[in-house]
Amino acid sequence: MPQTTTSPLNVLHITASSKIGGGPEHIWQLVHNTENTIRSFIAAPDRRPYGDRFTALVGKERLLTIPQRSFSLSAWWELVRFIKRNQIDIIHSHGKGAGLYARLAAFVTGTCSVHTFHGIHLPVNPLLRIAYTNLERLLCAISKTCITVSAGEATLATTLRFCPHKLKTILNGVEVGEVTPERVPSKPFKIVHVSRFDPVKGSKWLLQLAKTMDDTGILKQCRFVLVGDGEERAAMEQEAQQAGLSHAFEFVGMQPSVIPYFDHAGCLISTSLREGLPLAVLEAQAAGVPCIVTNVVGNAEAIEDGKTGFLYPLHDEKAATRCIAGLINNQALWSSMCANAHRRALEHFSSKQMSANTLSVYFELMQTTR
Repeated sequence: MPQTTTSPLNVLHITASSKIGGGPEHIWQLVHNTENTIRSFIAAPDRRPYGDRFTALVGKERLLTIPQRSFSLSAWWELVRFIKRNQIDIIHSHGKGAGLYARLAAFVTGTCSVHTFHGIHLPVNPLLRIAYTNLERLLCAISKTCITVSAGEATLATTLRFCPHKLKTILNGVEVGEVTPERVPSKPFKIVHVSRFDPVKGSKWLLQLAKTMDDTGILKQCRFVLVGDGEERAAMEQEAQQAGLSHAFEFVGMQPSVIPYFDHAGCLISTSLREGLPLAVLEAQAAGVPCIVTNVVGNAEAIEDGKTGFLYPLHDEKAATRCIAGLINNQALWSSMCANAHRRALEHFSSKQMSANTLSVYFELMQTTR
């Protein structure tokens, strides 16, 4: 990796959430893999689990606390002071909220700005959608480079005129071992679901899926294990109880890592309405777990339909049920998908490759700005 100066490159990563999610994990992987090449700083909320992980990774002196998913003028001003005090060369924001903090700070300080979308989530309300897209276009004008994590996200960003001439696509990455994990599915067949339980993740639809599976007789062979927490979790637990489906669902809440839940898992299921390039799906494949996912942007690029898992149409309970039944009733297919899933993660979604590609963006920018 080429160096542009003898002094270390100071890069500040910003996320508006320290809860389980793609953005915080992406930062952790990126900083971890580049610690011997650049000097990393992080601005993030002091929330579990990533608040503690970030502190352990860079130390308190290189960590700035900002609010969780809310904008504060005082926090933004402290961010500006932090950037100046630490002579930050590049501000790299991850996600919508962080992008507002970072690019306004970059404009004031004259610092080079890089922004990664991690999913472009358009508001349903037409007026809010217009306001968001216009604001994002203004912020993109400040950014030197905008990064999309999948080709589908790049297409959407281009259509919306978000940084059309500054876009680079760098696929998300996860830790992947060289050896294919040996897998034996548990009985009942464990279906893992990872969610922040908001409307975009569509987790409550699993109740409708479970009813359809019950009608076909396959539910008694399965158990859903739901990892995560959020605004819809309590309501979903209550509805599962009222529908007489509590026996089929295990809510394990927020966990430090989803990886242990892939042990003996039959598959991972995604119910998302849209994604960037979902880390949970990539992590499942890295663990050798087939994925059954909605056929939406991000998900469709993450898996190889029919080889590492299945795509099913959004809100199609019968199609998703057939996918699950196919894995349960065909051991050879399940074993093949396990091996193919690990291979795909190793070849396409390595965090080391993602980090190397991101470093290349940093050094290219420094060559033109320093």
